[in-house]
Amino acid sequence: MMTEAEYKILDEYMRTIADRLMLRDWTIIVKRDACGENSAGDMWGLKGRKVAYIRVADDFRTTSEAEQRHTVVHELLHCHFESAWHVIEHDLKSTGALGGPLHMMCYESFKRQMEFGVDGVADALDPYMPPIVWEVPTDG
Repeated sequence: MMTEAEYKILDEYMRTIADRLMLRDWTIIVKRDACGENSAGDMWGLKGRKVAYIRVADDFRTTSEAEQRHTVVHELLHCHFESAWHVIEHDLKSTGALGGPLHMMCYESFKRQMEFGVDGVADALDPYMPPIVWEVPTDG
């Protein structure tokens, strides 16, 4: 479990990386509760707004520097594709264009392919991003 001081460092790091990923107009909110068990992080956005909520795993602080950077880049990259998620999650279902098992099949297929694509782009970009620095600078 991370301390509040560590979360504040993560907040600043997320903002730095978000800016480098051309997400300057997005509000990035790092949630203080952990994501699901089999995930390094997760992200969800507000429909129709450039607001993203991101959570990291309980063990985030103990993972390698490279894994931390990759997780942050991966979750932030989802912002660029958030509107596509809304088409699958909301629009097709609410209009009745897809329903029941067909909607679930499309949703699960889309989710799997989106994760694969986002992870590939994160693999390409994260080496060019700075690492997170956990030490709090001291005056003097």
